[in-house]
Amino acid sequence: MKKRGIAKLGQILGNLNAGHLKDYKYERQRPAPWSVRENGKWIIKNVRIIDVKQGIIRPETALLIQGKRISRLLTKTENDDRLTLEQVDDVIDGKEQYLIPGLSDLHCHLSLISEYEFSLKSLYYFDAQREKNCEFALSKGCTFVRDSAGAYDMVHALKQEIEAGRLLGPKIFPSYKIMTPQGGMWDVNKIVNNIAPMIFGGKVISYPKNKSEIAAHIKHVVDMGAESIKIYLEEKPLYGGKEDQAYNMFTNEEIRFIRNQADKYGKVVESHAMFISGARRAIQGRIDSIAHMTVDAPYTLEDAKNMVENNVAIIPTLSIGSYLAMNCGKAGSPDHPEYKFYRKMLEKYVKPNLCKATIPEIRHCYTKFYDFIWNKIENRSMPGIGRVYPDRIHGFGIQAPKSFENFKTAKTKVGMGTDGGTGITFSGSFEIEFEGYKRYGYSPAEILRKATLENMEILGLDHELGSLESGKYADMVLLGKNPLEDITAIHDIKKVFKDGRCYIDNE
Repeated sequence: MKKRGIAKLGQILGNLNAGHLKDYKYERQRPAPWSVRENGKWIIKNVRIIDVKQGIIRPETALLIQGKRISRLLTKTENDDRLTLEQVDDVIDGKEQYLIPGLSDLHCHLSLISEYEFSLKSLYYFDAQREKNCEFALSKGCTFVRDSAGAYDMVHALKQEIEAGRLLGPKIFPSYKIMTPQGGMWDVNKIVNNIAPMIFGGKVISYPKNKSEIAAHIKHVVDMGAESIKIYLEEKPLYGGKEDQAYNMFTNEEIRFIRNQADKYGKVVESHAMFISGARRAIQGRIDSIAHMTVDAPYTLEDAKNMVENNVAIIPTLSIGSYLAMNCGKAGSPDHPEYKFYRKMLEKYVKPNLCKATIPEIRHCYTKFYDFIWNKIENRSMPGIGRVYPDRIHGFGIQAPKSFENFKTAKTKVGMGTDGGTGITFSGSFEIEFEGYKRYGYSPAEILRKATLENMEILGLDHELGSLESGKYADMVLLGKNPLEDITAIHDIKKVFKDGRCYIDNE
């Protein structure tokens, strides 16, 4: 992938430390064979089509696809007639299995790599892991992601390769660079701020000082092709810095300005906020969605109602609860049921994914981070970052039940995202999300809706994606079992279609 400045220097140093002059060449996964002409017609028949709006199985049993879109839903009789009247390139037998819309991940980072025990040698393999991130997401049935921050050169390169059919991966709805105010989260110091692009493949964060610089940042990322604007509204550190440290946050006036600038370009805005004060600023500022759960206090019923009134959604990213469930001995909340739940998720789902989702050459970065989380360490310090604050990291899970209770009562819009790419989470890997939503009272039908149509409603793309309807993109997943009865059926993936083509065929 093309890199510039210090990112290019990092690539050269990575190559040299690995004993190579040229970049590492990753052997990409090949797509399933496909014989349908471009803009050709084909039918998938004998399928149980899931209506995610109503949570039912539709009466139709087949779909007619033309090009990238669904042309018609067909009954068995119509399907037989259509085969007689129209010439189609192919007919796929769904074998009475279940067809759902493609899943979507509304908060992930395809271009980010676990930098635990980072070394210059490991930089040699980072681009390969970025490509692996895309392949793994699609293999999990994820056909669409909002990439919630990444260097332009990295994310755009992945997007181009996927769109050209050279790399398996989901559609990418990019944010590119994040905004955080000077003195805000991740504004560490000039040295660290300038070295970070070596790891991330380019600049990921801007630190505007005033409205003029905020406007310049938004115009810049929009000109690059950003579809979503990402900001930080974080009050304190979960780890690193000092315990009494308070980050600068955008003021209410600045947030309103950001909202107005985004509206000028027709873009959605997403805010990172893990403390309730930042979340409330996002709600008041009518930010479209808030990423993550809060760690210091739950969302109150009033907060949840204000979210409905201001059209603000929450993307909880429950997957990161697993790597925040660090064993700090007696510190934090080791006996709390939510801490124990996320520890269970860590072992049940994260550990198996470490081999499936990573390339062998840097797998140790992930497995060692897993061991760091799992092992008992009384006085924790994140390597290269600093001290861990147990009450805060464990608070992510502890505050969740009450927040979800209030979201359900107020009918707050709740989407789904993984924060894949950070720590040991992976884009498109929804296992912990599904288990968590089930734990917090949602039915399988409600969970499936959130991972498909509700996500698209949050982005204003529900006219194009999120359900199986005539005219929408043919992004679909064929399952062996009924997800309306058991949401874990979504892990039993037989085929993955995107833009009317089968890319993953496990049959």
